[in-house]
This record gives sequence, structure tokens and C-alpha cells, in this order.
Amino acid sequence: MKPTKLSFFLFILFLCIIFHASLCSANLYHAVCNEYRPRSDYNYCVRVLKSDSRIPLAKTYHDLSKLILELSINQAMTVQASFIEMAQHLPSEEALGQCAGKFYDESIESFNKALSNLDKDPLSSRTDAQDAGDGVIDCINALENTKEIYDPKVSYRNKKILFLSVMSFFAINHLT
Repeated sequence: MKPTKLSFFLFILFLCIIFHASLCSANLYHAVCNEYRPRSDYNYCVRVLKSDSRIPLAKTYHDLSKLILELSINQAMTVQASFIEMAQHLPSEEALGQCAGKFYDESIESFNKALSNLDKDPLSSRTDAQDAGDGVIDCINALENTKEIYDPKVSYRNKKILFLSVMSFFAINHLT
């Protein structure tokens, strides 16, 4: 084989390897979104996960799991802060106080445990990520059982944190 043909062949091979590697890493979060049902929420999944610009750059499922958990913790803390503010304005609403305190404390604690366990025990981490959704479900139920009508954003935020719990579970599942 002539040196130019060999060089060209090696160049093409190099491009294929680079392209394949970048394609694989770029698709990790898409793969996790593909696991979510209903499929109609795929675009929502991609949009939520891309809200952290580091997530599309994750090269391993471990990195992806860590980033989704960090996003989940940050988002859950933001939602909890909004519940604390609402509870201060409506102190008679017991459900708001429960969401602001016990329910979101439990969710954030579970997300933190999942992150802490990620390196040493992915199976426990996956369970902790799943458990993080329980506090959110309790909050949703408490709000539904009250007479107060809340801004639809409250429901949207709760569902987003529940969704992040599920996405954390799916990502960590690739490590077990």
C-alpha cells in the first residue's frame, strides 16, 4: 500500500473513532430518556436534562448519574425554598408546611444518600434515588387533599422533581 493511501486510511479510521466516541457520549442522556415512559415525554426529558449543560457531555453512565443526582438535589432545594416561602405566607396551610419541611427534607436526604452511595454501592444508590420520589409523592398527595387551590407551577415543580428521581434511577441502573 502506498504511503498516501495508508495515511488516508489511517486518517479516515481516526475520524471514525473520534466520531463514534463523540456520538456514544452524546447519546447517554438520550438513551436514559428513551427508557422513560410515556414516550411522549421524551422531549421533556431531553429539555430537563439539558438544563444542566454538563449532562450532554457525560462520557460514562457513572458521570451521567452523578450529574443527574446533582441536578436533582439543586432543583429539589429550589422547590423546597419556594414551599418555605409559600408556607410563611400561608401558615395555616398544613400541607405547605409538610412539603417545605418533612417531605422535601426526606427527598433531598435521599438524593444526597444516592450521590454518596454512587461510587461504593450503586445498587443502594439506585434505591435511594427511587426513595427520593416518595417525599415528593407525599407532598403531591398532601396538596391534593387540601381545600386551597395552588398555582399550577407548584404541581409542575413537584412533578419535575419526581421525574428527576426516575431519571436518576434509570441512569444509575446502568451501573448495576
